[in-house]
Amino acid sequence: MPELSSELWFPIALTLKACAGSLVLFIVAALPLAYYCARSSNVVSRVVLFASTLPLIFPPVALGYLLLLLLGIEGPLGAPLHELFDVRIIFSQTAVVMAAFIAGLPLVVRPIKIAFESRTLRELEDVARLCGARAPTIFLTVTLPTVRNAVLSAFLLGTARASGEVGITMMIGGNVADRTNTLSLEIFNAVGRGDFDAATFLCVILAVLALELYCLLEILRRKAQIKRFADQVRSQSDKAAYRLLLPKPPEGSQAQGKEKANRRLFCALCWSSKTIRLKKEALSAGII
Repeated sequence: MPELSSELWFPIALTLKACAGSLVLFIVAALPLAYYCARSSNVVSRVVLFASTLPLIFPPVALGYLLLLLLGIEGPLGAPLHELFDVRIIFSQTAVVMAAFIAGLPLVVRPIKIAFESRTLRELEDVARLCGARAPTIFLTVTLPTVRNAVLSAFLLGTARASGEVGITMMIGGNVADRTNTLSLEIFNAVGRGDFDAATFLCVILAVLALELYCLLEILRRKAQIKRFADQVRSQSDKAAYRLLLPKPPEGSQAQGKEKANRRLFCALCWSSKTIRLKKEALSAGII
């Protein structure tokens, strides 16, 4: 095993920094983008969804080259940033974080978008809206708790992809020693100079990181399965209690239709343990 010199410590630290930075960007940017694409069907949302999926279907080196043209000091975005704010993104650690974020963006936006499109989630949000909750309250107390496992899994997948990014990072980061060389790029550099011990050691570090992320994904998957089973049991028990508490409605299509509507509303409230407070408000308000 090679000694952990500064040549090996720097790419490890930079990779962790890029993963942390990309995770923050996933929370700040990818989550709102997924919510917007899930709840909108206009041209803008389709363009945003296509742009966020592009790193998954477009070659990373080619995408990095386009970003190099866009963010270079003579590019459409790079030139104004350099002239007005004296900011240079290309061949900096900011470019490394940006490359990691762009590489993992499709693996974050797509799963979260599917979770936000859930029919059960829409029903829970409608119940909260009927109880008088405002949009920010609904998002924080109903939407996010309901899809938290999908969101966390998407963040882990995006971070895993960001940790192994090469093509985009090489184009806009430059693979500069002790400046923009991440773990993956340092493996390439070590093989190029014939230092196979260092390359093997860095591969082991990446393998350990990948294994840890996989274990976290499995933990989230098992928790989601347990929660689904518990919700099914709770839903059945709540339905049974509902039938016992409410008298049988009289004959008639109007009364039966009202009873069915109340039943659907009651079941929607019982499908999530996070909506107990909303269920109590609905009962007190006479909604059900």
